[in-house]
Parts: sequence; C-alpha cells; structure tokens
Amino acid sequence: MLSPAKVHTNANDSRIGTGDSTMLKTATFTAMHFCIAFAVTYVLTGSVAVGGLVATIEPLCNAVGFFFHEKLWERFAQAAPAAAEHAWLA
Repeated sequence: MLSPAKVHTNANDSRIGTGDSTMLKTATFTAMHFCIAFAVTYVLTGSVAVGGLVATIEPLCNAVGFFFHEKLWERFAQAAPAAAEHAWLA
C-alpha cells in the first residue's frame, strides 16, 4: 500500500499516491458506488425512495463488513507465519 508520504510518478509525470489524491479517489469511488447502488435498485423497483434508501444503507453495511473482513485477514496473517514455521513436521 502506498504511504501518503511517498510520491510516485506515471508516464505523464503527474503526482499519484499522495494523501490528496487518495482522498479524491476515495470520494469519487464512494460517489460512484452510491450512483450504481441507486441506479440498479431504481431499475429493479422503479422507486426513487427505495433506490435512495438502498444507495445509503448498502455502502454502510459494506463498510461494517469490510471492518470485520480486515480483522479476519489480520488473524490469518498472524497465524500463517506460525503454521509455516512448522510446515516441515507435516
């Protein structure tokens, strides 16, 4: 993962990987996610209210799910080196 302090350049020599661009990317991804959730729900239901509700609730549920997903991956990452250490016993 890129640290906010590191700056990388692409072929156009524009700055990427900075804290500002990371926040912008996060904001644009979030906006895109809301729009897609709204559009899909609206197409399926024909209801602006349901589309708006799902577009609001679904990303919040994903954020909570992501938190627990990260915690689970941290446990696997901590357990993996110990298991690999004794792999020759298996």
